[in-house]
Amino acid sequence: MKKFHETYISIGSNLNNPVLQANRSIFSLRKLPNTKITSISSYYRTLPIGNLKQPYYLNAIVVLKTQLTPENLLRYIQRIESNQGRIRKQERWCSRAIDLDILLYGNLIVRKKNLIIPHAELKNRYFLLRMIYEENPDLKFPDGESVLEIIKKCKKSSISFWKDEIC
Repeated sequence: MKKFHETYISIGSNLNNPVLQANRSIFSLRKLPNTKITSISSYYRTLPIGNLKQPYYLNAIVVLKTQLTPENLLRYIQRIESNQGRIRKQERWCSRAIDLDILLYGNLIVRKKNLIIPHAELKNRYFLLRMIYEENPDLKFPDGESVLEIIKKCKKSSISFWKDEIC
């Protein structure tokens, strides 16, 4: 029997009713084969990265256990994004209906052209680290560093609860 891997997926949206977009993504993640959602963070309002002339983002973290390979999981989440209106050829850090990223996949380290795990910018994204800490304060990254140690070193950014949260 295949092993289940604890995996952290980020959800981001700042277009087309972000709460609805996040909820639709979670609904779709629940239907993935050989995968079970174990927890979902609160919904947070964060500043956009890069181009600040866009709406605030809704961000959340979904923790799941999956038997899918990282590559197959990536294919599934890209299909979810596409079904929700994500256009892949957009400029970096532009507004989007939905953005799903694999942040962590057990203790696995992957360095491929289209897939980097842990996520390349994870240790620099305070809001993501805070949400991971909310779900698992004892988490250690594949390099052995704890999420709390990383948070203490990370540049702080604005993060607040999304007020019209509906799950």
